[in-house]
Amino acid sequence: MPSLSVKFDNVVFPLDHEIDIRGPQEWLTPNFTQATVHAIFVAAIYDGVARAARDGLIEFLKSRVPSNLGAFPGDAATGAGDCRRHRGASGRQCPA
Repeated sequence: MPSLSVKFDNVVFPLDHEIDIRGPQEWLTPNFTQATVHAIFVAAIYDGVARAARDGLIEFLKSRVPSNLGAFPGDAATGAGDCRRHRGASGRQCPA
């Protein structure tokens, strides 16, 4: 069975490229600050993607006209506004 481990010996890299070099025992202590920051970043990314998707959907629906109708049959922002209401606290922070 092949090994999935890779071991590098005598590898040299510039010190300004170093990110976080610690021994295995040093990784056992949880870093609550780092965990909190990462949780906030992940939540912010998800929120940003959701907002961009909603805006893209609204723009698509406003610009799309079915060829057999000749005009858009409803208001695209109505359904997307319902999504904003369901987002809770996050939706209250964004402008109307």
